[in-house]
Amino acid sequence: MKTTTASTTRQKQRDIVGEWKRYITARMFKDRTGVYHPFALNNLVQERASTPDDTTAQRRRILTNVCETATVVLNPEFSKSHPTRHLATSSCGIIVLPATTSVGCHHLHGFVRTPRAHPHAVQVVAAALMVAFHTKNVWVSDATELQQDGRSLDYLSKTWKEEIRDWDALEFLPAHVFKRLVDAETSVLTQPQPKKEPPMTNNTVQKLKKAFAEASDDQRRELQKSLKASLRDTATDNSTNVGFRTTVDDKTMLRELAISANTSVSSICRTTISDALRQSFGG
Repeated sequence: MKTTTASTTRQKQRDIVGEWKRYITARMFKDRTGVYHPFALNNLVQERASTPDDTTAQRRRILTNVCETATVVLNPEFSKSHPTRHLATSSCGIIVLPATTSVGCHHLHGFVRTPRAHPHAVQVVAAALMVAFHTKNVWVSDATELQQDGRSLDYLSKTWKEEIRDWDALEFLPAHVFKRLVDAETSVLTQPQPKKEPPMTNNTVQKLKKAFAEASDDQRRELQKSLKASLRDTATDNSTNVGFRTTVDDKTMLRELAISANTSVSSICRTTISDALRQSFGG
């Protein structure tokens, strides 16, 4: 009975580790603005890594401060007083997996997340870790986890008698950085609203009416020739079409009229002068 219970417990633990492994790998692939370097922090001074009351809270505070400090060093324009306002894509982060050796030595495994735009940012985070934990025993891989095909994650997911890895205490720090990164990936991009043209003034309307009224027969015939080949409605009587395009001012006013009437220039040109004015201005 005890053997069956132990076997079930080990299987559940393997399932948990497998789920975390898949999630971390997916996180690295989806994060297009960051890279992830494996790291290990050994020989932690217990009083710096934890408190008698809450080991996890103390470790979380120190690691969060390390990431926020490194982020400001890389981005001097960021506010030191408001770390939650830092851009997530330009921020440092840590995926931390606490572990304890068989002789009771506490240490940390995990991955350092740094902005892709700063190739040497991982060295800044490593220096901040040494200062925060008062130790020089920090190892950070030169290669990213994806560059080495996930070897570090494979190593961490295996069971070793020499140490216990607490996958239940796995954390993504600072939490707000990783949350924003995930939100940015899952948010739906909406198409911007088209820019609305301001309504024409009475003065512009009067100019349009005058220009239409003074359009010569030659101007109309010139536009009719160019429109005959392009207009689909060949049944329209082009002899009464609105048409003039000899000057830049004429073209501009015709285009403005089309915008105001929420139609196209060619549609207006298939209409008689009186109909165009009546539809657009109620005249």
